Amino acid sequence: MGDRSYRSMSTEQLHVVRLLKDVKDLTESLSHQDAQISDALRRADRLTERIKLIKKYQDLVKKLNSYWSRDRRHALVAGLQDENRRIRRLQEENASLQEELTASYDTLKSVVERHRSVVSRIEDLDKEDTERELHQKPLKDRDRSEKTGAILRLLDAFFLAQERSNAVDDLLIDRLRKENSILRELLNDPCTDTSTCNGDLEDGERTPADDDSNCDDQTTDITQISFSSM
Repeated sequence: MGDRSYRSMSTEQLHVVRLLKDVKDLTESLSHQDAQISDALRRADRLTERIKLIKKYQDLVKKLNSYWSRDRRHALVAGLQDENRRIRRLQEENASLQEELTASYDTLKSVVERHRSVVSRIEDLDKEDTERELHQKPLKDRDRSEKTGAILRLLDAFFLAQERSNAVDDLLIDRLRKENSILRELLNDPCTDTSTCNGDLEDGERTPADDDSNCDDQTTDITQISFSSM
């Protein structure tokens, strides 16, 4: 009895061990299959993306084919040809402008160099002329300068003398005018002195009429002298 029970238990344990092993193998197989399924899903996703890209590419090709119809293609080619000709023309103009700019730059450079040389020569000549005029002035220029200075001095002296003469004449005229006014006041007073006019006249004495006549004569003479002096 004991041996049989032991054998039966051992058989059951063996079955359990086998079952556990089978379960383990099945689990590993399932894990492997799960990895394969995941890989297949990833490949399916990539394939789906490729299909989408191919479809998009086909759509673009269709659009391009519609654009590349005969009329549109000719128009596009003509536009490209015109653009190419314009680009070539602009390149030629750019090259010609570059050549002109280079020539202008060279000309400007030569002109500047010439200008600098001329300016330096003019400065040297000015220095030489200045030194020559300072150290070796011609005799003719000296005589001319001396004559000019003498003429200017004579003119200054003449103007000074003229001013002095005019001042003296003004003083003389002013003095004569004052004297003339004083004499006129004296001569215009009547000769009515009682001691002379009412007294007895001696032989050889003059009458007031004679004095008046003499006064008139003197007045005429003095005024004539005064106006002639003026």
